[in-house]
Amino acid sequence: MHQIRQAFKALTGWGWALVATALVGPLAAWLLGWQELLLFGVGAIVLLVSAVPWVLRGRSIGIELSLSAPRVAVGAPAQALLRVRRSGRFALPNSVDLELGGVPVTIALPKLSRGDQHDIRLPIDTSSRGRIDVGPVHLSHTDPLGILERRTRLSEGLSLMVHPRTVRIPAASSGLVRDLEGEASQDLSTDDVAFHSLRDYQPGDDPRIVHWRTSAKHGTLLVRQFEPSRRSDTVICFTSAPE
Repeated sequence: MHQIRQAFKALTGWGWALVATALVGPLAAWLLGWQELLLFGVGAIVLLVSAVPWVLRGRSIGIELSLSAPRVAVGAPAQALLRVRRSGRFALPNSVDLELGGVPVTIALPKLSRGDQHDIRLPIDTSSRGRIDVGPVHLSHTDPLGILERRTRLSEGLSLMVHPRTVRIPAASSGLVRDLEGEASQDLSTDDVAFHSLRDYQPGDDPRIVHWRTSAKHGTLLVRQFEPSRRSDTVICFTSAPE
């Protein structure tokens, strides 16, 4: 059943017309007595049978598809490398089909001797960012009259990622984080990491900042003061609107 389904898929529009002629012609000739219709039916059968060897013959071809780089920036050069190799005694086909960014491309193949290989480089348009699908590579088997057509996949498809250009932001000396605590400031704070000094307790101070051991020695409440660490915050905003 699978082979029959594959055979029907290989039929082109012209092939289906011949199948209809081969079926209807002899029946119409028997019902109407027209010998010409019988000849049409027999001729259609002969054409269908003669087209079969064209799509079943072997092809000694090997295809390797690769990319110059899997990821590039917008506008950077990128190429798809198609390595064609003749591996047997059968001649290479005239062309193969390749999808490049969703657009079908027909690539003409050179004449090669047995065991030789040839590299074909295809430039890829990277003017806009996104994902560009390259491949797969297909080989079309067809007969001279276009009755049957069979497509064979020769390689798997690849994807090229085109990302925006990366711009290095110049560093600013002020507020730059140089260590875990940041840069110390001359201003004093009651809550931070870098300890500065002690001062007398004032109404409203948080009891948690009281230095109890030193307060016990001096007989008065002393609270800790800190040097606030200033850190720089970098905010990157982007929009998906084209304008």
